[in-house]
Amino acid sequence: DAQAKVDALSVGGRNLILDSKRLITSGKVKFNVSQNIDYENIKHLAISCDVKYTNAVMATGAGKKWFRVGVECRMLFTDNSYQYLGLWKIMNGVPSSFSGRIGRFVPAPANKTIKLIDSVSIQIHDINADSISVSNPKLELGTVATDWTPAPEDVESSVNAVNADLTSYKQTQATKEQATAQQINGLT
Repeated sequence: DAQAKVDALSVGGRNLILDSKRLITSGKVKFNVSQNIDYENIKHLAISCDVKYTNAVMATGAGKKWFRVGVECRMLFTDNSYQYLGLWKIMNGVPSSFSGRIGRFVPAPANKTIKLIDSVSIQIHDINADSISVSNPKLELGTVATDWTPAPEDVESSVNAVNADLTSYKQTQATKEQATAQQINGLT
C-alpha cells in the first residue's frame, strides 16, 4: 500500500559526523561523531557519501582483497557486541566510471540498543583508477539519506571562529586608532 510506504519514511537531515567536509583520493580518514545523540531511541540510520571514479578496477597483488570505495561506521550495543554499517561501491576486473552520491538506510536491530557509534571513516581500498575520490560522508537518523550538510556543531564552531576573528580585528583597529591619536596629540 502506497500510503503505508509514505508513512514509513523518516527524514532526519542532521549530520551526526563532525568535520565531514573532507575529500580523499586514497587510504582512509576517520571522523568523530556528535555527542548529542539519544542512542536508545534510534530506529533507523541513513548513511551516504559522494563517490567519483574514472576507469576504476580492482587492484591485483598480494594482500589485495577489499576493492571498494565508500563510508563505514561501527555501532556498539549495550551488550558490548557490535555491527559495522558500510556503504560501498565495489570494483571488479572490468573498468568502470561513476560520479554521484550513494546512500542507504539500515534499521536498528530490534533486539539490541545502540550504546555508541564510532569508527566512522571514508575509505578507498585496493583500487586502480585514472582518478578516484570519496567525500562528504553523512550519518543521520531516519530512512532517507539526504544531501550532505555540516553537523550543527561544525556550523557553530565556524561562527565562533568568525566572531574570534572580528574581535581580534576590532582590537587591532582600536590599537591603531589609539596610536594615531597619540601621534596627533604629539604634534599639537
